[in-house]
Formats: sequence, C-alpha cells, structure tokens
Amino acid sequence: MNYKKFIQSLKNGINSYKYELKTISYFRKDSVSLSIWISLLERHYNNNNNSSSNNNNNIENILKDLSNVDASRPKFFKIINYAIAQGYLIKEASKNDKRKFNICISKKSINEFEEWASLFHNL
Repeated sequence: MNYKKFIQSLKNGINSYKYELKTISYFRKDSVSLSIWISLLERHYNNNNNSSSNNNNNIENILKDLSNVDASRPKFFKIINYAIAQGYLIKEASKNDKRKFNICISKKSINEFEEWASLFHNL
C-alpha cells in the first residue's frame, strides 16, 4: 500500500468538502456524529440500499450498536433530531409497532457520501 498516497487522499477528503457537502460537514463534526453516520451508512448498504424497509433500523437498535461510543442518550437524540430537521436523516414510524420509529439516511446524504467517497477510489 502506498501510505503517502493514502495520507494525501485522507487530507483531501477532510479538507476539500468542509462547506460544499453539508451532510459530510455535519456528521464529521465530532466522534459521536461520525459514529452515528457510519452506523447508518453501514445499515443502508447492508440492506441493499433499502434501509427504510428494515425494522433493525429502529433507534434502540442503533443506540445498542453504538454502546461503545461515550455519549449520553440525550446527545445521540440531539444529533439525530437535528439531522432529521435538516433533511440528512429520515424518521419513519415502524410498520409493526407504531410506538417505535426507524431512522434511515436520506437520498441527499447518500448522494453526498458517494460523491465524497469518490475521492478515495484510487486507493
């Protein structure tokens, strides 16, 4: 592996989209936001790009997956609720249990992630 090229790509990925791609900027702001973002992206791609149809995307399952992240429940909910308000995430009522809701990543967030990830295609 060419480590110099890898480091340069990381620097470009971190610096070049600071303000252009809003979802990338938002979720990269701290380790908790980044952990939520990675978890939701992973769920999206593991579910064949149809994350809203999977009941494993309910908030409790997501928080369980993030149990190793050092943050309070209110901090998680603050990040998620703001992202929903900005259109970065989508909140949907569960089809099986109306008391629960599912969180999935929005099309806008997916498109911006894929644009940002294209910086790393030569690694």
